[in-house]
Amino acid sequence: MEAQPLHLKRELGLGGGIAMIIGTMIGSGIFVSPGGVLQRSGSVGASLVIWLVCGVCATLGAMSYIELGTMFPASGADYIYLMQGLGPFVGYLYSWMNTFVLRPVQGAVICQVFALYLLQPFYNHFGSHTFTEDLKWNLEKGVTILALIALCVINCCSVKMASWLQNVLTVAKLIAIALIVAGGTYHIAMGEFEYLEQGFDRVPNTTDSASSIALAFYSGLWSYDGWNNLNFVMEELQDPLRNLNLSILIGIPLVTVIYVLVNIAYLTVLSPSQVLRSDAVVVTWGRLFFKDTSYEFLGEYVPWVASGFVALSTFGAANGTLFGSSRVSFAAAREGHLPEILSYIHSKQRTPIPSLILFTIMAIGLVLTSDTYTMIDFFSFVAWMFYGGAFLSVITLRFTGAKLERPFRVRVSQTSVIIVCGY
Repeated sequence: MEAQPLHLKRELGLGGGIAMIIGTMIGSGIFVSPGGVLQRSGSVGASLVIWLVCGVCATLGAMSYIELGTMFPASGADYIYLMQGLGPFVGYLYSWMNTFVLRPVQGAVICQVFALYLLQPFYNHFGSHTFTEDLKWNLEKGVTILALIALCVINCCSVKMASWLQNVLTVAKLIAIALIVAGGTYHIAMGEFEYLEQGFDRVPNTTDSASSIALAFYSGLWSYDGWNNLNFVMEELQDPLRNLNLSILIGIPLVTVIYVLVNIAYLTVLSPSQVLRSDAVVVTWGRLFFKDTSYEFLGEYVPWVASGFVALSTFGAANGTLFGSSRVSFAAAREGHLPEILSYIHSKQRTPIPSLILFTIMAIGLVLTSDTYTMIDFFSFVAWMFYGGAFLSVITLRFTGAKLERPFRVRVSQTSVIIVCGY
């Protein structure tokens, strides 16, 4: 008797879908990119505008992905959309780039930020005489690799376990975000917002040329990446037509508001120059928040608490990245565009173990050989080229797939705008 093919289980509900989007988007970017966006935009006002515009781009892009996701409710997201809209060759290119470069880069960067924040309090406490630069490099690489391996094991063991972890870590990061925003609101209420009043005045040691502003968008869009992660796991989403729409339309606007508020909160305490100089913005913000107050003694504990929350945040984002990206390799292998072994899933756990292991190996290789900011710029440039191709697929499918059922239909004008943004 011929064995029946195994399928992924639908174990993600609406709450899990929203947590997947928020938990993946709010990762390392908002804690790493503020300095990069500010330096490349040239002013406080311009940096806030860029954060807002990046959120609008992500929202418009996600609306296109709702149409595509409800038309093709299969795991794989961009791979499926590019193959259906622009042809198998484009899908083939994407499957290889995504599997061997894009998502491993993303996972490597996020886990490196996790390691940095986890170790930062120890650096501050014991000082440079204990932690030499070589020792720091070795520790950060080691912790990053251990984090990647731990996430691989969790995702191999159970979809429910990975989803539960995502929900818990999303709650933790939202608590951290709420504390930062509350702190910024307090300073504004006390009339302490002189750095925000600088508006569009040029910040020293920054640039505002057209090319540098484009790079500022790369840094901003890196922070928003993950808005399409739910599309990667459509075969594991319960009631996908309803839950995809609601998860995206709730999750992404919420993240946009959060990012703008967090950047405002940073600048109520830190000067633009301090934001530029800080390797761990949240830790610096927390330490200075209590300076010259009756609670100044709390500043000693802030680095530990802030670093812990950020580490949890980035760990959750890395978990979502690994969870979603492994499904692209699974879907592409199922279509014959990648080695067949990557289409295998565990007979009991129903998890794509070969794809998860490959992702982990590739990410570890990048951790050992590449620079964080170079990887961020490369990822944003290449990823948005493929996103632009997926947006273009919305238009081409209006002609080549005119008879396909579309439970959700996005306006062509919106798709055209986001294609321009993507390229």
